[in-house]
Amino acid sequence: MNFVIPSWAIGIALVVFISAIVKGVGRGGGSREKFSKFRGSEDHERRIADLEDSHRQLAAGSGDTAELERRLVELEERLDFAERMLAKKNEADRLGPPKA
Repeated sequence: MNFVIPSWAIGIALVVFISAIVKGVGRGGGSREKFSKFRGSEDHERRIADLEDSHRQLAAGSGDTAELERRLVELEERLDFAERMLAKKNEADRLGPPKA
């Protein structure tokens, strides 16, 4: 038994394939034109320079994060201490002599 593809199916597949290629080429040309107007523009160059400056500032500010981390650890220790003191107070109230 031989499987034969009808000629009309081959024709339809060929038309679909060619139309997909034509649409893809048409979109690619349009997008190149859209992005070409941004290349070399002053606004584009300014934004890149701003991003680079921001990156440098973040990299230089790494000492600030160490100070913030130290302060955060200190605050956590103080909070833990305050929680322990409050727990002791509540515990002493519960364990004290019954109030009449």
